[in-house]
Amino acid sequence: MSVALKESPRKPSLVRVDNIIAKLVNPVQISLYQNAILMAIVAGTGGVLTMSDTASIQRVLQMLHNGTLHFWAFLAPGDRPALVGGMSAHVSEDVFGHARALTILSFYAAQVVTMEAWKSLGSEFVQFARNHECSRIVGITNNPRVVKVAEQLGFTQDRVIMVKEVS
Repeated sequence: MSVALKESPRKPSLVRVDNIIAKLVNPVQISLYQNAILMAIVAGTGGVLTMSDTASIQRVLQMLHNGTLHFWAFLAPGDRPALVGGMSAHVSEDVFGHARALTILSFYAAQVVTMEAWKSLGSEFVQFARNHECSRIVGITNNPRVVKVAEQLGFTQDRVIMVKEVS
């Protein structure tokens, strides 16, 4: 499956969003909105994933289609809901403790979303985690704004990820 994406040459103007809904995207929708979903995932990784890394992009698509990677579209409600951003996550298992976690891998908003709007989404992800027998939700980010939002939603900084490149 080949992926050809065009990036917009100009930045869109930011709009304040006071109300959003999160919609878990199904495989048919992934096919229909593949480019927008991939752009949101890439933007939400903070540079970890790039569109030019075609092997990783193909792996992301495969995981989205087989259900091992989940994507929630963040939509501004209305007659024609507008895509505001998205989040990708997968269910992982701790090798030592065998605890399952919903692990958020990318989190992106193209607009300025109010804290009240973010807070309205919290229960949806908690319910998804419970339905998948997860005992926690874990997020990985290098974006200070995402950390601030997560802390307002009850997340705590529990561990530090240390990285040493070997290439």
